[in-house]
Amino acid sequence: MFIDNGDNTWTVRFYFNGVPDDVNYVTVDRWLPAAWNTDHGRNELVYAGWGWDIANANNALWLPLAEKAYAQWHETGGAGLSFAYNSYGAIDSTGWIKHVLDCVDVGYMTNVPENEDVLIAAMLNHNPVTIQRGGHLYTVVGYDSNTHLFDIYNAYFLTGHSNVDWQDISRDWAGFHVAYT
Repeated sequence: MFIDNGDNTWTVRFYFNGVPDDVNYVTVDRWLPAAWNTDHGRNELVYAGWGWDIANANNALWLPLAEKAYAQWHETGGAGLSFAYNSYGAIDSTGWIKHVLDCVDVGYMTNVPENEDVLIAAMLNHNPVTIQRGGHLYTVVGYDSNTHLFDIYNAYFLTGHSNVDWQDISRDWAGFHVAYT
């Protein structure tokens, strides 16, 4: 997905309808949106990477870069939407996360929470899994095969739900997405 151009820029490729968009590559630089957090006394990333100290060398750069590139790619019409804006707000207005995930890699698969075995297999195979609740996206970060409990993390608010069982997931969560990359 990323090509390091060696000059603090990256070229990013997306997919549309399962096909790589080889026409509308997007190049982004390392400048990411940040804001001063008075509670922590530091500049922190906003949007993807929310709350991360911008000076922390351990930050995962790929997520905020992918988000920035997606906002730019959105403007080209490459996302296949009826409107095209180059803004982070446009990402929020595109609808469900499945649309965004499909643009990142053809390996993403949507499942409604009817099949516990699919979710468990994905976790045991270390596939990235996201899950939806109340119009917000969470990440399933763990599964304990002894207790049959899941750990779910909310990257936006840096909070989690630990020890969630399948009954809670099938009752309270809208669906999940598994990345088969």
